[in-house]
Amino acid sequence: MRRTTMGSMTKHDPDTLICPCGNHQGLDGFAVCTPRGEAITQREAHCGTGLIYTEQITDPYLICPRCGRIYRVLRMMHVGKAFVEHLADLTDPTIGVSLAAWKQLRQH
Repeated sequence: MRRTTMGSMTKHDPDTLICPCGNHQGLDGFAVCTPRGEAITQREAHCGTGLIYTEQITDPYLICPRCGRIYRVLRMMHVGKAFVEHLADLTDPTIGVSLAAWKQLRQH
């Protein structure tokens, strides 16, 4: 996917992101992820569930769990536009398991 594809957002705020597929925070939301698209957590208790554990998130990305579009948070905040960095393969087992764990934790 080319970087010219964009989501929309207002006032440099990633919380207002609307993905081209129609997803937004109030619908399915966006998982914080690695640049590859694996959902991550900063809580040790959640590692082992399928989420990738990291102590610090210095350059966070967001993945749309509906379509796999990945956005770079720092770029969104700096530029004020939601460029799609690339499209993750949602059929990849590592990405699929981490997103399933993220969805399960989000429901509780």
